[in-house]
Amino acid sequence: MKRYLTIIIIIILFASESHAQDALAKLEYQDAETAYQNDNYSKALEHLEATKKLLGSTNATIMYLEISAKDKLLNTNNTSSYTHESLKQLCNDNNFSLITFYFDVTKSIYPAVGGINETQYVEFIIKAGNQSGMSNINKEELMYQALTEAATEVKTSADTHIKKIIEKHNLKRSTNNSSEIDLIEKLVSLDKLSKKYLKNFQNTAPLDKTKVVYEIQQKLQPRVIESDAIIQGLKAIKAKQYTNAIILLEKACKAGNEFGCMKREEAYLWDQITNHKDEIIQNLVNNMVLVEGGTFVMGMERYDNDNKTPHSVTLTDFYINKYEVTRLEWMAVMEEVETDGNNKCYDCPKVSSRYEILTFIDKLNEKTGRSFILPTEAQWEFAATGGNESEGFEFAGSNNKEEVYVIMYLNGKGITSVGSKKPNELGLYDMNGNVNDMCLDFYDGDFYKKSKNSINPICNQIKNWDKKKYELDSKGYIKGVDKTLYGKFKFSIRGTTKSKVRLKTEEAIKSVIGFRLAENQ
Repeated sequence: MKRYLTIIIIIILFASESHAQDALAKLEYQDAETAYQNDNYSKALEHLEATKKLLGSTNATIMYLEISAKDKLLNTNNTSSYTHESLKQLCNDNNFSLITFYFDVTKSIYPAVGGINETQYVEFIIKAGNQSGMSNINKEELMYQALTEAATEVKTSADTHIKKIIEKHNLKRSTNNSSEIDLIEKLVSLDKLSKKYLKNFQNTAPLDKTKVVYEIQQKLQPRVIESDAIIQGLKAIKAKQYTNAIILLEKACKAGNEFGCMKREEAYLWDQITNHKDEIIQNLVNNMVLVEGGTFVMGMERYDNDNKTPHSVTLTDFYINKYEVTRLEWMAVMEEVETDGNNKCYDCPKVSSRYEILTFIDKLNEKTGRSFILPTEAQWEFAATGGNESEGFEFAGSNNKEEVYVIMYLNGKGITSVGSKKPNELGLYDMNGNVNDMCLDFYDGDFYKKSKNSINPICNQIKNWDKKKYELDSKGYIKGVDKTLYGKFKFSIRGTTKSKVRLKTEEAIKSVIGFRLAENQ
């Protein structure tokens, strides 16, 4: 009898403990739901793990919330390596109408104000985000679009602008391959969890929840194709085994994994600028062409007021490059990879801002021991019109526009590989068409009147919008001016119209200012 009494007491104790465990599990689950509703998905997952531990198992309700939280945290709509918590520092709810409003307003005022600088636009976005919110990570595309528009002189890489946000606001961005591997592994884990839910509960769980999980699982499918190959490819990139990385990532790409395609391109570019860097830079240097000095008439009578002062100019010998600097050449010199969506034209001209162009030239000079510089406006026009070999063509190398002119459209589309058309008399390509070329000079509408009969003229001094006098140093930097303020200045650009037509940076279509190297004798 005593033995039976002991067994009954033990059963009661176990039942009480089990009931207590169930109660604690319910509290943990409620905390998980609250955290999820507050967009704190990491905390929700912590509570769900505690719930499963207390119960010693899982069920359809717990698994559904776990799948939903992981989906929100990873955002299966985007294989971005940004953490959800990072973007939450910008915004805090799902209504992003004000983001769109600020974006549209900024675009509309852009021409009128001569372009706000990058920092100002970042502040615009931060302000809008804090007021309206953008908690869902799939709004990152809007950030990229808006920040790309923020460039004041030209489009620079959207990634450059994102970096400015990260640095200024101490955001966490996971850009290394280890973090990308972790991301892929989590996507695979979520894929497995979703499949398990559908296998075990699709006939018993509520239809609406089954549908949500099914849709998540379907979105995951293209992102987990050949996931093992992607993980091994990322590890190969980290180990600088680029040939092996390309093979592995190509396998994933051919199977339909877009992330694999993107990383394959990255591996290819790292291979180029690591293992073929010297060859790329040497080829760039070897394309310099000697332009023998001479006297010519700069400007033309029939055009706007800034061009209507034809005047005699004399230049000494100088060198200029056959081609505009390409994207691949830029990467080789800067030793960093820049990908641009589906744009795989690495021998297309690199478009960039004034300050970044000058930084590139500094780095190139360090690597080569040369003294490259931007061409002056006079040097550019003399070279474009054929120098001493000029045949008086209307365009650079021909009277037939189609022979020498790459048409670039208003949205920047149409930019193509350098050297795709006929060269001019000096063997120079794309002096008209494709992108504009940045010149060394400030832009001054009256400079032609001031430089009659001059030798090697350059507009290196100007009074700007604030009525103060500014001066360029020998490299083309503005003395005493921070790089973030360069967008407030006008510089000479040439190239997308006729050889003798002047343009200034604020007249340029965004994303279409490139450059070519010059070097004085």
